Amino acid sequence: MRPHSSCRAVHRVPSTKTPSKSRRYRLLILSVLLWTTTLTSAVQARHEGHSPYDQLPFSTDTCVVMDVADGLDTIVTRGSVTLDIPIERSVGALGFHGHLFDPQSLIANHLLSKTALLQIVYKQNTTCEPLPPMRAHVFLNRNDLGYLHVSHWTRDTLRVPIEALNFAERGYYGAKARVGHNQLTIVPDEHFVCPGEFEVDWVSLNFSAAPPLILINGIHEHNSDWAPEFISEFAAKSVQASTDVDLTLDGRVETHANELRSQLLTAATEFGASTVHLVCHSQGGLDARYYLRAYATSDQPHITSVTFLSTPHGGSALADIIVDARHGHNPVTGDDDIERIAFWALWRYNTPQEPGLRDLMTYRARDLNAFFGTHLGITFYAFGADADLDGDRRITTDEARGIPGATLAWLWNSVYHMLGTTRSIDFNEHGEATPYWDGVHPATPTAGFRANDLAVTAESSGLTDRTVNGGVHYIETLAANHHTMESAYTARAIVLRLRDDFPATANPSPAEAPGR
Repeated sequence: MRPHSSCRAVHRVPSTKTPSKSRRYRLLILSVLLWTTTLTSAVQARHEGHSPYDQLPFSTDTCVVMDVADGLDTIVTRGSVTLDIPIERSVGALGFHGHLFDPQSLIANHLLSKTALLQIVYKQNTTCEPLPPMRAHVFLNRNDLGYLHVSHWTRDTLRVPIEALNFAERGYYGAKARVGHNQLTIVPDEHFVCPGEFEVDWVSLNFSAAPPLILINGIHEHNSDWAPEFISEFAAKSVQASTDVDLTLDGRVETHANELRSQLLTAATEFGASTVHLVCHSQGGLDARYYLRAYATSDQPHITSVTFLSTPHGGSALADIIVDARHGHNPVTGDDDIERIAFWALWRYNTPQEPGLRDLMTYRARDLNAFFGTHLGITFYAFGADADLDGDRRITTDEARGIPGATLAWLWNSVYHMLGTTRSIDFNEHGEATPYWDGVHPATPTAGFRANDLAVTAESSGLTDRTVNGGVHYIETLAANHHTMESAYTARAIVLRLRDDFPATANPSPAEAPGR
């Protein structure tokens, strides 16, 4: 799904109500519309008025439709029509008087359109025959947009420089975005020689904006654990990103997916956005896939894309060893690498724990992939990583930097070699722990050495067309370990890919009636 670039028109049954409306009736209709509107759904506006242009656009986070408000459907003989157009979408940092602080950066990075499109449906009533031409001067936030040339019922479009708009201010810590208010003023020509009346039926304003990013962290992490250089790079590129999602530490994938129902909605509300991109590290990618399968309903934000950072879609043999080592005794397997890892696994401090760790085991990955099924209309991207920076098949303390116990070079050499040569390890035929390790099965060998980041192999990080419809775009194998892959370089790669695939439209198009 591309960023919203225009209001989409839908057919309406022509209204039969009279042109004038009482204030009480207008407020009643407005209350009903506000009560039934949700953040994530495109809302079909109820047409009020009697113009032949009864095919109103959908109301979305990037398309504001005004059909019931003070100043509309009101006959003006002298003076002007004034209307407040509220924008609930935050698109970037604000400066003085609510204007965007750096709109040119947003435009240059294809995050926001150069212009917005203002549609006005209006008419002139007069007793003069033939009807002489009449003009009406249009201002938005005191910016001169030019003239409307009035003749019976007309739908006119005007381009608005994006700098002229007041956008919403982003909310934080669960607060909704603060609405930006835009004053539209239409002044009929005071020198019109024929006595007459001027009336506006409805108004819409649409622009194009890239969806914000919502980040989902991995196992044994809180939202405060994202690498600062990774987060700051998004801000440097003027990309809106939220780290507010904070899931239960070491929780199950199913538990996290259920928590995402409310947390994704809250994070999207902070931007006033109905469409978002997800960026997920490690287990966070499995949490997102479970959410998409079980909870992504119409009242939730629409997910345009999901980017996986070393997500173990195929599980991790390291999780196989750790879980069973912590449930077993006397780890004697005949494999030096496995025995070293099993010995370290008994050290539980600052390491991933159950129950979440069990969902990263290879046997569990098979079950989860069978459950996840396909996800239509969503684009998937994946990054893997290789911790062996110099290609010598040995891991130094610097290459293990940031991982718990990074100074234990003997351990991480064993982990790197085991993951590179072993696809999975079963400690009994069901994948469950046994009281003693003397029943360990031989490791399932790989066809060749597999690059890995000391937790997940690059192969496990990449999805196939059997797990999601249409497969996944595997971007690259980063020169990093499971921790250091959260880098400024990775953030730039994500931004560039999303910019190329989901750019904001420079100049949005007007709504067109169905069939036109």
